[in-house]
Amino acid sequence: RGADAGDSLESVRRQAAEMRVSIAFDGALPTSKRSEALLAAAARECLTNCVRHARGRQIEVKTDERGGTLTARITNDGEKPKGPIQEGGGLSALRKRLEAAGGTMRTDWEPRFQLEVTIPEGGEEE
Repeated sequence: RGADAGDSLESVRRQAAEMRVSIAFDGALPTSKRSEALLAAAARECLTNCVRHARGRQIEVKTDERGGTLTARITNDGEKPKGPIQEGGGLSALRKRLEAAGGTMRTDWEPRFQLEVTIPEGGEEE
């Protein structure tokens, strides 16, 4: 899937507002449309899962850029998972998309849910 209007951080902010969920971005922002689209896809998946599974109202996206790689850690204020995260369709599709772009994805469930993604900066524009 290429970068499109639905794959921007601004579109994720709008969607969060429509769902009455606050979303806070803290740190470096992506430098290319491709890396922004990947970060937006990760944030959107976490937003959907926060509401659907954790019944949360707040998402936090902390980013750090080092050596040409953007690392994002996404958490929420919802209920803590009862066990390891089972990847369903959304997370599995996100993993495939990130890995195809040379990135990585990891989920943690203790002490609370966290999705960590790495996204190579620059590269091919889609």
